[in-house]
Amino acid sequence: RLLRMKDFDVYKLKRINQQLADVDDAYEQLEESVSILKFASKEYYEFEGDFYVEEEDEIKETIRLYDKTADYYQSMVDAIPSIVGMIDEALERWKSMYEE
Repeated sequence: RLLRMKDFDVYKLKRINQQLADVDDAYEQLEESVSILKFASKEYYEFEGDFYVEEEDEIKETIRLYDKTADYYQSMVDAIPSIVGMIDEALERWKSMYEE
């Protein structure tokens, strides 16, 4: 929304960019990040491919990348219940095999 306004606050935009960088850093440190990517792989490859397409207008390009980044992060959030379900199923199988 900030970029769509003609007169935007650069300080707010820098703050948002820093928050995104913090999220990226936290995700990079997450041991489970590979598993999450496997469940969200379609969006990952679409996201990667989008780097080869550019808008000529710098503001439009930045908006496009922010939108794609939001889709990418949302795909990771959407993948987590599948991962939790898979872990729950594995735990149940383990319990039924080894506990009585």
